[in-house]
Amino acid sequence: MQFRLSILAAFLAASASAYADGISGAEVTKHLESLTNGAKDLNSRLKSNKDSDSTGQMILSGEEKLANDKANMGYTFAEFGASTVVPEDQNAVCQSLLAYYNAEQELLLTIIEKRNSVQFPLQTAPIVTALGADHIMSDSVSVDVFRMAPTCSDDVRQHFWVTKAAFAQATTTYILPSRGRFLNERWSCASSATYLKWKKGSRLTHTRIISINPIG
Repeated sequence: MQFRLSILAAFLAASASAYADGISGAEVTKHLESLTNGAKDLNSRLKSNKDSDSTGQMILSGEEKLANDKANMGYTFAEFGASTVVPEDQNAVCQSLLAYYNAEQELLLTIIEKRNSVQFPLQTAPIVTALGADHIMSDSVSVDVFRMAPTCSDDVRQHFWVTKAAFAQATTTYILPSRGRFLNERWSCASSATYLKWKKGSRLTHTRIISINPIG
């Protein structure tokens, strides 16, 4: 028994020392890659789905799963404490975060495009709640990663705001009836313009978000 306790104490001490020296980038990127793959998988399934009656449930269950995955990731990142990723790995972590943002934006665009297939408000109301929860969890993950990898470039940080705009637009699209096109277009352009004050770096992404015509 004493021997086992000694082994456990040694393991905990080694872990604490490792975190004190810095977090391995691989420990962070593997979680971000999981989020990226999850967003891509849901996006692919939504695009290939031909049964419009199941679209709403697919979006709802998918968004709830993504939010739950991000919440669990937050618990994992909390275990790292105040440690940061070792300097040589920070760029890889930032690029992994950028890949997640791109996948998330593509998914949200697809969700917006599927609005006409979802019944208002019976099916849209739960989706609004799920999108809101996923948005909060996405922000939480971003804050954690930016803390652990503070050298992320302005371009990566700009995509954080673009992703937030996409979440907000998707949520508004599902709050309004499908006939609320004009109101949604005005909201979309106004909200997206807020983020154009950031440095140019992803004009295609900005253009796509601004030019989306809500279904109606």
